[in-house]
Amino acid sequence: MDKTIQTINDRVEKLMNIENLNINTLALALGYKNNTTIYDIIKGKLIKGTDQRKKTKPGRIILEKICKTFGVRYEWLVEGKEPMFESQDRNLKSLDIKLIELPFIDFYASASFRNDSGVGLDRITQKKKKIIKFEEDEYYKGTVLIQTMGDSMEPSLNSGSTLLGRIVEKENWKYVGNAIYAVFFAGRYEVKRIVENNFADGYLMLIADNPEHGKQKVNIQDITDILKIEEIVRSKVF
Repeated sequence: MDKTIQTINDRVEKLMNIENLNINTLALALGYKNNTTIYDIIKGKLIKGTDQRKKTKPGRIILEKICKTFGVRYEWLVEGKEPMFESQDRNLKSLDIKLIELPFIDFYASASFRNDSGVGLDRITQKKKKIIKFEEDEYYKGTVLIQTMGDSMEPSLNSGSTLLGRIVEKENWKYVGNAIYAVFFAGRYEVKRIVENNFADGYLMLIADNPEHGKQKVNIQDITDILKIEEIVRSKVF
């Protein structure tokens, strides 16, 4: 239940804000020739002998008109019981959820997506995927969405997880370590942990969190791109 909106009148006002309506346009949408009925609900009727107003509680007929016209659930309008709209898409919009579209690699980690070992992110991140935006736009610059498959990174990452990775510029590869990375090489990419940086020795050691999986030594000259995994966007529960 929406505890911040206490009355039916408040919920009518919320609907007006979402639909970008004013008193006149709401009255017209509901079939009223003048706005008096809506005005009394939103602004209130003048109390006789005073300069104060008291909001009129909407009757059943007008409530049913609002529900039918705007697809609002009667239980929400009268009692405040969520969801607000009959349609799921409308409910998402009513929550003021912001989305952002990011480059998305629709090939799972560890799966070969090209035979060309020189393939880079600039050639494979052609698709886009929308996610819920929790941060400012600046945070998402240089980020890419990827997917994992398999149990090599359990319990840290479940199979089927969608991850947000940040591109590591080539001049900064010598600093990677103590985190989880997506490393692109030999026509595929692996999501693994890098504990120690062996860049000076010409390779990076990729380590699985699952002890049943081993280590993998990757030559620096074979690497095309590196992403630092920043967060789990979506993860299945097993």
